[in-house]
Amino acid sequence: MGTPWLMFLAILKGILWSGVTFSITVVVARLGVRIRLFGRLKVDAYLVVCAIAFIIASALVLAIFGDVLYYRSTLAKDIAVATHDTLASYLCYYSCLWSFKLSFMAFFYGLGRQIRALEILW
Repeated sequence: MGTPWLMFLAILKGILWSGVTFSITVVVARLGVRIRLFGRLKVDAYLVVCAIAFIIASALVLAIFGDVLYYRSTLAKDIAVATHDTLASYLCYYSCLWSFKLSFMAFFYGLGRQIRALEILW
């Protein structure tokens, strides 16, 4: 039987990859609907694909270096690795967040182009 933090880490990784798998499934379905309805992808779809790429990168960082991130170590080497991994994970997460925000903005810009008042406000 493993140590409690290793068991917790395994559960955390399972939840992490379940969420990533669900996100990829939803995005692939969304892209399929977009291609089927419009015959092409618009800017917001490419931004969502970029966001999913950042989500996968963040999940990989957490999966590969999760033991260093969640195990409290006093070794200077482990602290340095954990700091770099945390920074990489944060950068991927916030890049993903901004990609989704820009995707929403591009989507609503396309909807608002039909209405003159919204086009002026944009």
